[in-house]
Amino acid sequence: IYVKDSYGNIISINGTRISSPFIIKAIGNQETLYGAITRPGGYIQLMQNQTIPTEVKKMQNMKINKHI
Repeated sequence: IYVKDSYGNIISINGTRISSPFIIKAIGNQETLYGAITRPGGYIQLMQNQTIPTEVKKMQNMKINKHI
């Protein structure tokens, strides 16, 4: 959930407010995930339209830490 307030861009994960920059990692088929996130009218395009810098990377190996 994106919340815009006097502190800037904030998201809430499990009730914990996290400020930008955001790093979102996902495990799955690279082509499917990449296509879903970069599709026309998708989240990346919506953020870019609001001049929010974005970057999408495909990675072979990554570590995802548990978020509590």
